[in-house]
Amino acid sequence: MKQHISFQTNIKKTQITETPDKFLISGVPVVVDGAVMNNISYPADENEKGLDSLVNRVVTLRHPFDDKGHPIDAYAGNALMNQWSGGVVTKRYKVGKINMVDLEIKKNLLQAQDDGQAYFDRLANKQEIGVSTGLYTQVVNGVATEQQYNHLAMLDEGEEPAGGDATKMKFNSAETM
Repeated sequence: MKQHISFQTNIKKTQITETPDKFLISGVPVVVDGAVMNNISYPADENEKGLDSLVNRVVTLRHPFDDKGHPIDAYAGNALMNQWSGGVVTKRYKVGKINMVDLEIKKNLLQAQDDGQAYFDRLANKQEIGVSTGLYTQVVNGVATEQQYNHLAMLDEGEEPAGGDATKMKFNSAETM
């Protein structure tokens, strides 16, 4: 008698390693091919063209805003002083339809930021963190084209990313895709 056996793999589980100086994080999901976020479609071919621009970009604590609450470039002086995590995107790759990145975050720089200790504790305790991209793009017929990434933002606790559950770092999740 033949028996059907299913193996489930949590391809979305984010891995984290600590060194004395850094958090090394792999498998951070940033966009799913074909996703619709904020009423804009992100097809695989356009994602493929733009996602390399996310490598070597800064990781921020929330999206950077000026004193009046307007979004600003993550490389503006105030953004670097107030929202930079001490981290950078080191690598980009794809698992199925999920576009992922790896990160390095310097612990002392993260802890030095306002609210940095809260993010440090969430990483050290492997708690879920939503992510969102800072992206410059042209929108043509509801499709994100000419994607150029500015930063990757770690979101505040409880803040839902535009990509929903598909764009969260989940360190201890049993959930499968």
